Amino acid sequence: MYHVYRFLDKENIILYVGFTHDIQTRMRNQHFAFASHLPQENINNVVKVEHMGFKNKKEAAYHEQYYLSLYKPPYNTQFYENISNEFEINSNWEFYCSTENGRIIDVCNIGNDSGKTRALVILTNERKKQLETIATKKGRSFNNLMNVILDNYVKSELKL
Repeated sequence: MYHVYRFLDKENIILYVGFTHDIQTRMRNQHFAFASHLPQENINNVVKVEHMGFKNKKEAAYHEQYYLSLYKPPYNTQFYENISNEFEINSNWEFYCSTENGRIIDVCNIGNDSGKTRALVILTNERKKQLETIATKKGRSFNNLMNVILDNYVKSELKL
């Protein structure tokens, strides 16, 4: 699956549009890590990331060009073809995650190809160490503890 994504600031101004075949890696290891090609001051302005999924690379690349042309985001410096006036594409942006000071701060839900939803949790190193210590004290693995935490969170949100 391919994704077109956009960064928004606190006023919902679209700052950046991109596309990728692996949105988790792009967010965690590239944009919101020290290896981002965007300056940290730009990343710090991002408060929300939204995305749309596509079945193939050609479709995603075309949509990226469309939205670059439509929005003309200030953090995109690459050349883009002006195709936004040719026709209108129905937008179906989905929430991906929130950010604060250049770091992903919350649970990001993404559907996988089988239609099931999995959660991507981004933790600071300090918080992960705290949770690993708790897991060890309870005789659980870190992943098992995270599953319990997420299950309890979902149950409380859905009032199950």
